[in-house]
Amino acid sequence: MSKADELRLLREAIKSFPGALAIRDAEGRLVACSDQYAGGSAAGARTVRALDGGGTLELVADLGELRRVERENRLLAFHDAVTGLPNRRLLDDRLRQAIRLAQRRDRMVATLLVHLNDARQLSDALLQEVAERLSRCARKADTVARSGVNEFALVACDLKDAADCRIVAEKAVQALAPEFRVAGRRVKLAVSVGVSLYPADGGEAEVLLRNADAASDRAKQVGTNQIRFFRA
Repeated sequence: MSKADELRLLREAIKSFPGALAIRDAEGRLVACSDQYAGGSAAGARTVRALDGGGTLELVADLGELRRVERENRLLAFHDAVTGLPNRRLLDDRLRQAIRLAQRRDRMVATLLVHLNDARQLSDALLQEVAERLSRCARKADTVARSGVNEFALVACDLKDAADCRIVAEKAVQALAPEFRVAGRRVKLAVSVGVSLYPADGGEAEVLLRNADAASDRAKQVGTNQIRFFRA
């Protein structure tokens, strides 16, 4: 390939670059640029790098696009990609916040783990419907999260007694009891709900989640759609 052909290909590649890119010679004259740069529509932070043999490469970063990507990355870091609910990382943080609030107000916090017993039936669409039903039965101050492949968590904060927690747990079971219709088929889910309470069952988020998990195992042993408290 001749030097002329190489230069032509380079100019075409720069012209079609999906961003604002320009190359200038040592005197600052424009040698080549992308369509976006030529159109003058790019606005943002300019990065200029010196090139070997003289000249510069100028790249204009779209700050709006960078912020959008940053927001998406932050969302993915703390939320489940399928359901959009908080993931385990954000769940831990929300539970710690609920515990701190309960300490100040001398209240209780309930940690519920809703285990979907038959993982073979689960699809993204079904998980999304489960998330929606659980979210509808939770209070505004509560947190519903996807804590595992076939497991959801609900943190009920600022409770006065264990009876309030049982109401929340029963609502969760009732919300998931009706058949699901997903992709033209009917699905009936069996769930097991385990509950741990702050401060009776632990003072840290990790302990409460572990004890709620143990309670959900006991609920599954008893039968379908059962609720078990850790200390009951």
